[in-house]
Amino acid sequence: MFGLLIREGKNRGELKNAGDFVQSIAQRQFLHGKETCLVEIEELSDFKSDKDINVIMNGWFMWDCSKFLPPACINPLFVSFHLTPPQEKNFFTPEVIQYLKKYQPIGTRDVLTAELMRKYGIDSYFSGCLTMTLGKEYLSDRHDGGIYIVDPYIEFGGDKSKPFFVKVYNTIKFCIKNFNKAKLLNPDIVLMDIGLPEIDGIESTKRIKASNPEIKVLMFTSREEENDVLAAFAPFIM
Repeated sequence: MFGLLIREGKNRGELKNAGDFVQSIAQRQFLHGKETCLVEIEELSDFKSDKDINVIMNGWFMWDCSKFLPPACINPLFVSFHLTPPQEKNFFTPEVIQYLKKYQPIGTRDVLTAELMRKYGIDSYFSGCLTMTLGKEYLSDRHDGGIYIVDPYIEFGGDKSKPFFVKVYNTIKFCIKNFNKAKLLNPDIVLMDIGLPEIDGIESTKRIKASNPEIKVLMFTSREEENDVLAAFAPFIM
């Protein structure tokens, strides 16, 4: 039997992360035709089953990792695993370290997580993100420019060969370039990250909506403050 990781985020109330759903969709591609149950990623230690459950363990642990340690009925395959650095001390308990060593090597979504694993003596390698396999089921030849995605981290990410000020400069250029490109393409939908430097997602949204109120903007962020998002749309809410 197989398990599909989901994150309902019950301990976070109404706060949801669209990326969590995308991770589950990527995983579901490999489970068609197989007997499957749902496994809540933030409540792994509470999961119970009379059967052995095979689970692709592509976790993103940035909210609550207190219930990470899976029960004996789960047989994990660790790929695309990510741990946000602020959770390091909470996550790497002696029990978790022993558990991960049992199932090493651990495939990680990013180089930083792999380095954290090795720091605690856990064999690890960079596997990349499971969402990179979405083409297995969702590849499309249709590219009509109707959706435009704005995310700065392709410029501001983990390339250690670039000095910090170069990353900042490139990211500012990225934001200005993509704001101008959004106006030029006139897309139906813009997927906008709030966390853009200089011209942040809130200001960019105001400018895009001012240039064309018909463009729809879908804002995504890890921020918890509802007012941050509403501020971007305040001038256009009657």
